[in-house]
Amino acid sequence: SGGVEALVARGGRPRASLRLADPAKASYRDETSGSDAGEAVGSRPADRGRGSALRAAMESAAFAIRRAMERLPELGLKAESLRMAGGAAGSRCWPRIVADATRRPVLVPALAEAACLGAAILAGVAAGFFSDIRSAASLAGGQSAARFEPSPDAAAAYDRLYEEYLHLAG
Repeated sequence: SGGVEALVARGGRPRASLRLADPAKASYRDETSGSDAGEAVGSRPADRGRGSALRAAMESAAFAIRRAMERLPELGLKAESLRMAGGAAGSRCWPRIVADATRRPVLVPALAEAACLGAAILAGVAAGFFSDIRSAASLAGGQSAARFEPSPDAAAAYDRLYEEYLHLAG
C-alpha cells in the first residue's frame, strides 16, 4: 500500500531524529549508522528520502509531547496513559511512535470523531445539561479501539534520541 503510512514505515524505526537547533539547517542523524551528514531537509539521499523525513518530524512531535508530560508533576498532575483522537489516530505508526517515545500506553477511541464528542461534552457541561465532565463522559461511552503499549527496545532507543532532542531544543 502507499501513502503516508507506507512512507513512515520505510523510514525505519526508531532511527531518524530531526535536528532542531537551527531550522534553516535542519539535518538528520541516522542512529543505525551513526552518520550525520548535516544536509538540509530537502536534500536527503534517496535511500532515506521522504519516509525518514516524515518519521523524523513525527518523532520530534512525540518528543515535544514527552517534554510537556515531564512538566505535569510540577502542576500536581500525572498522566499514566495518553488518548489520541482525530485523523492521525487512524494511523498505526503515529500512536506507536508516541507510545514508544513517551513510554506510556496510547489509547485510540473506537469513535472516529472523538474530538467532536469531547467538544460536545464540554459544551453540555457549560450549558448546564450535565453536572460535570466525568458524568457527561460516562454517558457517552468511550470504548478504545486500540491500545499501543510501549516497546521496551524501541523506548530505549528513543530515550537516547530524546537526550539529543533536549540538547538541541535547548
